Amino acid sequence: MGKQKARRREASIARHERTNRRDTKATRKELRNNHERGAHDNKPEKGCEACLNMPFTQLRELVDQEVANER
Repeated sequence: MGKQKARRREASIARHERTNRRDTKATRKELRNNHERGAHDNKPEKGCEACLNMPFTQLRELVDQEVANER
């Protein structure tokens, strides 16, 4: 593989990683919104301090639980 091709390939991979990182941020925001929609119907504009400080995986589990409870 030539230098140019290798460099182009690395740049492509780096670009994909940046996009994936953006997706995670978007998902975190969506998760938080979903959680707030279900758990804070009385004060949706204020939001939940607990879920703002919550780690992402824990927040995802919480939302999954809430979705399962709705079914």
